[in-house]
Amino acid sequence: MVLAFCLVSGSASAKSGRSQQLFGFAAGAKEATWVVVNDGVMGGASTSTAVVKNGVLTFSGNVSLENNGGFASMRTGKLSSSITSAMGSADALVVRVRGSGTTFFVTVDTAEYWYWAPITPTANTWITVTIAYSQLKPRSRIGEPINDGPYAGQRATRLGVIITNKQAEPFRLEIDWVATKQSA
Repeated sequence: MVLAFCLVSGSASAKSGRSQQLFGFAAGAKEATWVVVNDGVMGGASTSTAVVKNGVLTFSGNVSLENNGGFASMRTGKLSSSITSAMGSADALVVRVRGSGTTFFVTVDTAEYWYWAPITPTANTWITVTIAYSQLKPRSRIGEPINDGPYAGQRATRLGVIITNKQAEPFRLEIDWVATKQSA
């Protein structure tokens, strides 16, 4: 599934330091794409959708362990140069999310690695989560941890979210916006 998202200029609500909102989901801004990728690419049976409604991106579905499955994900298409530039001059991502009480991983893809950091949004409550780049740890293209340094603002190619908790479960994650943050 391919889904439009919006690039929003301006400032996000971040408590300290400088921030720049990268993604919002209201109508009328520059569009790019989100793509759903589930374990079906490897024979699994997990399902998910990504839908924008009322200015919120909702990623939901069911993780299945059948056929050696166990993940569902969504990610952006190729990031624009303005987004990669904003990310390169920041030291954290900030997201406003509401979840189902389960753990997800925010992902930053680069030419070399995927970098992952866990978030566990409170069930049914909007929260703002700051993910310092030092929390984004490298993983191989198949998700295995790599013994190397954290993300340090390298040129990102995509952003995403994955759920892979090694258990069969329904899930729901709502995203209001995504921003970068530069500490003071």
